[in-house]
Amino acid sequence: VQTCALPILHFGARVDLSHVLAEENELFSETSGRAIVSVKSKDLTSILTLLKERAVPFAPIGTVGNDSLSIVIGNNTLTLPLEIIKRSLNSLNDSMIG
Repeated sequence: VQTCALPILHFGARVDLSHVLAEENELFSETSGRAIVSVKSKDLTSILTLLKERAVPFAPIGTVGNDSLSIVIGNNTLTLPLEIIKRSLNSLNDSMIG
C-alpha cells in the first residue's frame, strides 16, 4: 500500500491472493521467507523459467499499473484509488509526527 502512494512512483496494482493465501489472516502476516518481486512483462517468462530451474517456489499474484490498488481474495475485491491511499498515509504520518 505504501509503495502505491510514493510520489515518484504513483502506480496502482491489481493483486489476486486467492491462490496463495490459505486464510485471510495470512494477508497481514510477515515472514522473511516471502518476497514480492516486480518485473517488466517482457522479462516475465525468463524470470519464471529461472525460478523453476532453481526450484524456487513462486506465485504470480498480479500486475502493476492503473490509478488504484485492487486486492482480490476469492469473491471479494477491495479497490482503493491511489489518491485516497496517499491522503490516508499523509494524514497518518501527520498525526504520528504531531
